[in-house]
Amino acid sequence: MEVPLFPLNALICPGGRLPLQIFEPRYTKMVADSLKHGTPFVIVMLQQGKDTAHECEFFEIGTSAHIVDFDQQPNGLLGITVEGVEKVRIADTFRDDTGLNWGHITAIEAEPKHPVPEKYQDLAGLLKRLVDYPAVSSLNMDINYRDSSELGGRLTELLPIDRQQKQFLLELQDPLYRLEQVQYFLSLLEG
Repeated sequence: MEVPLFPLNALICPGGRLPLQIFEPRYTKMVADSLKHGTPFVIVMLQQGKDTAHECEFFEIGTSAHIVDFDQQPNGLLGITVEGVEKVRIADTFRDDTGLNWGHITAIEAEPKHPVPEKYQDLAGLLKRLVDYPAVSSLNMDINYRDSSELGGRLTELLPIDRQQKQFLLELQDPLYRLEQVQYFLSLLEG
């Protein structure tokens, strides 16, 4: 399946939500086409630098997403909220005449479901505190705090860790190992 790619300095995991402001013509058209046809696009983390109309480097694993809300921002820009659907592997990328990146995607198998072990209950508490912040609560996410994959995904999206660490966590297929790594990255933040 060939889909447009949206390289960002942020990522989204399956089930997560991400607010975006759209201003470049290539992405305005991508959003319009997605809304018109109900088609997804892929949010993919930039490896470094910025996404320009001429070049950008991004990882080969991203998340397909669909638009769940949109509005006109006070600054005149188009605001959208996207929701992650599934992790995908990106191959055979190319750039069209507008500078929009495209790629052939293959779905990555969904992670196994695991309840959150007792030793990671503090992470569930942390996520509940993060969701109390207005910017996060406004996303209206329905979070199952007892599911290891959801807990790890939401923390991956929200914690202030660097892009390499976030991408590493996204790419993991073992939700319990992801929670272990989230706890480790948190210990590094705490010094």
